Amino acid sequence: MATSVYANPQERHLDSKNISIALDELKRELRFGGRVTCNLSSSGLTLDCVRGLPDQLRSLSANVRLYALDLSLNRITANWEELLPIVRDFLGTKTVEYLDLSLNYLPALETLQQSDVLLRGYVSYGDRLSLGVDGNFLTGDQEYDRWILGARKFKREAYGYSSGDGWLQVDLVYSGSVPAQQNLKGTPDQLHANKLEHESAALHSLVKSHPEGKTYFKEANGGLYF
Repeated sequence: MATSVYANPQERHLDSKNISIALDELKRELRFGGRVTCNLSSSGLTLDCVRGLPDQLRSLSANVRLYALDLSLNRITANWEELLPIVRDFLGTKTVEYLDLSLNYLPALETLQQSDVLLRGYVSYGDRLSLGVDGNFLTGDQEYDRWILGARKFKREAYGYSSGDGWLQVDLVYSGSVPAQQNLKGTPDQLHANKLEHESAALHSLVKSHPEGKTYFKEANGGLYF
């Protein structure tokens, strides 16, 4: 089934005072039914604003559930204990089917290993929750790779593609030529810039020596996507 996408204009930062504008626009999209992705990425959303978002989304339509919600690259600052109830409110209530919270101001993912209770809470949502970066290489470490795979799943379900879909071809031809990001520390802008740099290097190397590799890639939204 095709997924339609509502996207808040990235130059319009959202807060508790004006988020109703974006939600009214989303409501018009939901009237058509079907699977709808709401892209609120890079909208300046804070933790306080996101806390009330599940209730606001549930009030939009009694009959149509939002399929995927992209909250990546916002200004959500929280520790894992603060964030988990919000994740539950989105996913545990089926307010949305898929949720992306990657590239916000969150602790490093490896710190989840310090609490079995918190780790189980997040892992319980499986690949419905995206906290990692879809363009990262798989490492062979299940505890780390689950977040990469969850991010790839979100991108495919929400937008029909994932940056990670092309890494297999890159790995086969240029094994080790592009360094894997072993942690997710840094500001969202830094992480996003690093991700695009790695993708660009891999793509240009592959296409230069293997013209047939062009079929694996496309350019979109100013970045290189697999």
